[in-house]
Amino acid sequence: MALSVMGMMLQVVVVAVVMVCVCGKKGDHGGVAMGVLSPCDDAKTNIEIDWDPQSSAEYTCDSDTLSPNVPKIQSSCMEEPDEGIHVCYPHAINYTDIPPTSGRHRPNWPVYGEYTYVPQQRWLHSLEHGAIVMLYHPCADPQQVETLRNIVTGCLRKHIITPYKLLPEEMPFALLTWGCKLLMSSVTTSVATNFIKSRALQAPEGQVAGDGEYNTSLTVPAQTVSDYKDSVICPGQASNTQTADMAGILSGQHRDSNPLASEPENPIVIQSRKRRQQLDAETEKLDRNVKRLIEAYRRLVSVK
Repeated sequence: MALSVMGMMLQVVVVAVVMVCVCGKKGDHGGVAMGVLSPCDDAKTNIEIDWDPQSSAEYTCDSDTLSPNVPKIQSSCMEEPDEGIHVCYPHAINYTDIPPTSGRHRPNWPVYGEYTYVPQQRWLHSLEHGAIVMLYHPCADPQQVETLRNIVTGCLRKHIITPYKLLPEEMPFALLTWGCKLLMSSVTTSVATNFIKSRALQAPEGQVAGDGEYNTSLTVPAQTVSDYKDSVICPGQASNTQTADMAGILSGQHRDSNPLASEPENPIVIQSRKRRQQLDAETEKLDRNVKRLIEAYRRLVSVK
């Protein structure tokens, strides 16, 4: 009788440990699976919570064309990006960092390409998958927008292009990756290209290549550049990207010497690697515990 009770207890423990293993993998996103059409997020229903598709306010220019007089570039990366939690409708998602580069977002990410408008709650998920998001103020110089568009679309397939009214008027152009942003008063090809080549795909789920389910207001689907997985970033661009001014811009410091100084490893990659190592170690430990429990249960059953 005692052996039977102990066996049942071991069964419960084994099931519980297995559940911890399985649920722990989902827990990184708050337990909500990505890329699944469901009442949580079917990529169509309740999207007006993030923005109203019937309104053009988010992408309409209300003033003259912006022409900043003072050249300005601002580049920054978060030391520890916020966790990418998936949030279901009808819950709203708000951000304090503008434009945001990490944090809570919708489970279904957009089809890659250019949009009349796509809300930040969607393209944040694209950043988590290693995409480049190009933002421009609706009143930005159209020729400059075209220049940046050509750079982005020529560098990789995994990109989102959308107007974004919350950009500062003195820096109406932005490129984003997971945890990092580059804001510009005007478009400089070398600056934009080096940011893309240095940061693209370096994200917690940068290996995820596929399109998402969201496509409201998609105007130009992305085209393959090097290959489907973007194995080569900016394949047609010049490789001279380690000039002194660029090294200073992307590291957040201006250096006047050592023009060939190499850029430090992206902190996002370092953090992701450490987190992956921790998860692998935890998974191995749980696997060992499960095997021990199963073996102990088998011995009890054989004794009985």
